[in-house]
Amino acid sequence: MGAMVLLPGPWRSTAGGRLRFLAPALLAVLPALWLALPAPARAEMRCTSMRFAFQPDCFAPPCDKPKRKLDDRLDLGPQIAVWIEAADRSRFVDTVLVTNLTARYGLGNRPGLADLPSGPKHPYGKRLMVLPIWAYSRGQLYPQVVMQDGKEEWMGFHEPISSPDPYYCRPMGLSEVDVDAIACPTKVFNSAKGKLATDRVQIPYPPRNDLNTFHQQDCDDAPRGAGCARSAEKFSMLNDLDAVSAPTPGFDKVFEGRWQIPPSVKPSDDLALMVEVSREFDQNDSHRYTAYNDRMLSDNGFSQTGLPNNLGQPSVVYRVPFKLDGSGRFALTATGAGYGRVDGTSGTIAPIDATISDKPGSGVGRLRTMASPWPDVGTGEGRVFVRLDECGETGEPGMPNECEPAPAAPAPVEMVKVTGEATSASATFKHTSDAGKPVQRYEIRLLNGKDPATDKNFLEGVPKVMVDPGEPGAEFTFTMSELKPLTPYVIAIRAIGRCNTQSPLAQMEFTTSDLEFQQLSGCFIATAAYGSPLAPGVEALRGLRNQARQGSALAAAAIDLYERASPPLAALLGAADAPRAVVRRLLAPVIEAAQAGSAAARSVNPLGPSPAR
Repeated sequence: MGAMVLLPGPWRSTAGGRLRFLAPALLAVLPALWLALPAPARAEMRCTSMRFAFQPDCFAPPCDKPKRKLDDRLDLGPQIAVWIEAADRSRFVDTVLVTNLTARYGLGNRPGLADLPSGPKHPYGKRLMVLPIWAYSRGQLYPQVVMQDGKEEWMGFHEPISSPDPYYCRPMGLSEVDVDAIACPTKVFNSAKGKLATDRVQIPYPPRNDLNTFHQQDCDDAPRGAGCARSAEKFSMLNDLDAVSAPTPGFDKVFEGRWQIPPSVKPSDDLALMVEVSREFDQNDSHRYTAYNDRMLSDNGFSQTGLPNNLGQPSVVYRVPFKLDGSGRFALTATGAGYGRVDGTSGTIAPIDATISDKPGSGVGRLRTMASPWPDVGTGEGRVFVRLDECGETGEPGMPNECEPAPAAPAPVEMVKVTGEATSASATFKHTSDAGKPVQRYEIRLLNGKDPATDKNFLEGVPKVMVDPGEPGAEFTFTMSELKPLTPYVIAIRAIGRCNTQSPLAQMEFTTSDLEFQQLSGCFIATAAYGSPLAPGVEALRGLRNQARQGSALAAAAIDLYERASPPLAALLGAADAPRAVVRRLLAPVIEAAQAGSAAARSVNPLGPSPAR
């Protein structure tokens, strides 16, 4: 509060006297009054952008591949959410980033039980425990997605309600996983997309938003035909995370993100950066959960479908408080702030305790302890770092806002070439400039189909890679994985300038090539029915075939005739789920007998038979 000046009685008698007294008095007290004014009335320090950095860690070195097999589990990348909230947790401010599997492909809200076995591109099971602290803090609820046929506990046998899937593929056993690319084992995979439930409690995760074609199998209820209600058509309208969807950061480099601070956030606000990290296959002695056993599959010879040891420790959250008034331009945290609920039923944060591991890639160790990535503003070791940029005083003469008026947008990116393989593609472009300097960042998205990218549909594309800006004019090549074979795509790129200005879109269309399986046997029909030449059932039949060929000339001739005649039938079978299911059921007793015979042979010769030549 300012000082109160009491005037002697004689000087209050006339206006002139008052003025003669007030002039020197005001000159004396003005500096004190200025300092006593509340901060918003004085010039403030305001920062227009915030950067953050962290590095996910793998279970075991070397960490050069983001997806690997380790014994009986997968070393997959984590799911991550980054958001801003009030330091006292009283207000959610903004979501900065959510990785694709949750933001784009609906990991938290898919049809099926939460504890169904997993796989690299598993299509079913709503993982309510994936990022619960972020999800509940955000305060947005969505209808649950459930199976149209009501069979939430089934992983398979949904053929009547299944249609072609642009992303997911059949849950794979560990022997089938191509760890370098996580390629789907079949060209075509059909999945049940589910429907929106009206009789269940809503949950804080949106459904997937990558669907753009729909079929009669997607109908919510029977009969399935023209004009039926299809919830799948509404999924993309419900999902509001397009702008913050991002690819999962890899293990091999520091990930750096940026938050453009909106004008609605006051410089005096006390804020906190929150980073939540979840990861499947991260079990320890305190958190080891058994996946649901789908008896429909195991009773029909599909016990190897999916990976059952995927559920383990809950999500871990890291917290970095910071201020926008310029008083602290650098901050870090070296520890985890807490962890979420294993069942995902609330956003409660439990303090880190002995039940949470702290070793490479596991528990708190999901983010690596590293040195400061910005020694120019601060040093030290931590797991999450924050720095404030473009800070300056406001309200002072001669301190104009560099973004008002907005500068010219960066020049568009020059696309050089795109080459599509069966399940991946490589693209080359030239770095562009922002007023002669490197841009702040790039937005790169992949759109399904041949329709050109526009400013309207760009955010509907999938963010596939994060590319660091380079010297303007220099060429850069990046790779996109986990694509579908024989599928048209459009890759689109735009550059973002220092004042969040956006360049025009640059784009190229390409089509992936056909998927060529390694020729292992000639068990064409069984391979088509099971989806992969490496499936356990196909391996058992291959062994049975080799024994028959070696034991009888007549059997060898019959097998050769089969191998010449069956490929056309297998091609038709591979494109239709219902006939494949019938063939799998017919083959199940034969496979069971073959596996029993193989087990008996191994008991005599533990090393097994010599490989077929």
